[in-house]
Amino acid sequence: DDLLLCHSSLYIARVYRLQEKWAKADSALHAAQLHSKSSKSFEFIGDIYAEWAEIALADSNYAEATYHLNRAKEMESPFRDIRWLRLKIRLFSELNIADSLNIYLDSALRAAKVFRNLNLELELLNRKRNLLRRLDVAFKIPNFFRRMFAEGAFSQGFVPVLTAARQSDPPAAVQRLVAAVAG
Repeated sequence: DDLLLCHSSLYIARVYRLQEKWAKADSALHAAQLHSKSSKSFEFIGDIYAEWAEIALADSNYAEATYHLNRAKEMESPFRDIRWLRLKIRLFSELNIADSLNIYLDSALRAAKVFRNLNLELELLNRKRNLLRRLDVAFKIPNFFRRMFAEGAFSQGFVPVLTAARQSDPPAAVQRLVAAVAG
């Protein structure tokens, strides 16, 4: 039966991938794809492409991983498939694309809640918290300069005050003034 051969080939591909035998895993995946087409059942097509995406990510071939993950969307409902979502999260983490990473973390969190997987929810919430912290730091620096130099307000207002403070106050007071302005 082709469906059983497809499932077996997929299992063998996973074993080879875990052993980092990429060429053998690829061959087993081609066999799984062939048996999937022969059986006219596409039950495992998402898993086949997800395996290829895993291999591409292991090789840091992000274009190929993206291609396979997009093909894996042929499965019934990819946004409810935790493995597919984890691969998308891994891809966007490695590419450092924060906005897409945030979207897929939210999707994975919803799926984890549906499946009532508390451990996965906690893991994803931790990743989201870390992402938001990185974004917060990334925005603080440009926002600081925007506040300081906006339309010449800094040079018109603060420079004379700082100059006067440097002439009349002790260095510690000047540092406190600068720290207060810097936020």
